[in-house]
Amino acid sequence: MKAKLCLIALAAVFSLTSCEKDEDDQPAPIVNTDPTPMPDPAPNPIVFDNYAGSLIAVQSESSTIAGTINIGTAVGAFVDANGNSISVGDITCEGQQLSMAGNNAYTFTPGLLSPTGIAFSGAVNWEITGGNGIPATSFENTDGFPTVGAISSGATVDKSEGYTLTTPSISNADSVIFMVGNVIKVRAGSTTSYTFTPSELSQLQNGTSVASIAPYNFRTAFATTDGNVYAVNEKVVQITVNIQD
Repeated sequence: MKAKLCLIALAAVFSLTSCEKDEDDQPAPIVNTDPTPMPDPAPNPIVFDNYAGSLIAVQSESSTIAGTINIGTAVGAFVDANGNSISVGDITCEGQQLSMAGNNAYTFTPGLLSPTGIAFSGAVNWEITGGNGIPATSFENTDGFPTVGAISSGATVDKSEGYTLTTPSISNADSVIFMVGNVIKVRAGSTTSYTFTPSELSQLQNGTSVASIAPYNFRTAFATTDGNVYAVNEKVVQITVNIQD
């Protein structure tokens, strides 16, 4: 089984956005286990060969009126030889246990006791108790997170004119996700800017939304009888935008 552009992984991971609440509220990531639309595959040829699962660590950085907020989250997703989602026992990332949803997707999101989530520093450590053909495994991802500069684009998205989403720098990335609302584009890891056309933005509703740039890297974590499990490190920077005609 091949998974182009980490499409299976990204389907089980999430589009990191912010809850739009009062200005004084802290943004929190929304887990979306069935994002629509999917990233377009043409511009980015990365392929996950023999995909059997993914362990995804995410650092997000949000710019708010109160300042910059950093949040750490994690996701796990596994499939059998037929591509069906499966459970693999318990999963922990940096000692934090992920919760399993009804569709067998594993997620960790911040709560009252840990409002900023997982504090990533150095290598990312994963533990899986195993199940459904996935062995009990400990894995340390030493690749580090991508680095990405703060978004320099404006806070107004005019759908009739298009919108350029830009960061001054990106490094240590295999691919980059550019997102305005739920419009997603994936480009090569050195790409620092993407211009959304009026046609691409036409589906968005007017009002407050989020624009994000998310570079990620990946490596093979371990092999199973059904294929390879991949470890992904993703860094997200995002700003609140106002979408208008």
